[in-house]
Amino acid sequence: MNEYLLSLNPFNKPKILEEKDAIYTLLIRLILLEPNTFPTHPNMGVGIVSRYRYSDFFDLEKLKVDITNQVIIYLPELIPVTVEVGDDGVNIIIQITSNGTLYELTFNKETRSLSDIKGGV
Repeated sequence: MNEYLLSLNPFNKPKILEEKDAIYTLLIRLILLEPNTFPTHPNMGVGIVSRYRYSDFFDLEKLKVDITNQVIIYLPELIPVTVEVGDDGVNIIIQITSNGTLYELTFNKETRSLSDIKGGV
């Protein structure tokens, strides 16, 4: 899987993310994207910043379901997929397993930023 960016590499060609980096980027975009951003796909996006910033245990279960459904609908190449979500008070830790590969993302509720953790299994 490849993801083309809107930037150039040192050879003035479109920058391309491959394999794991491409999947991390697509997952981060999908989780950060606010629903109703794209009129042609109004349900696309989890909207973690606005919807789960002040989450509790029950919200985390809904987040898990939302991420799973979004991946199934908008990133079907990652099926089969399992999602686990945890909260350490400051961060929401999201673990997405697809085809035996673990992608771990951390959403910091204070800074409202989502990042990937490199070196997943």
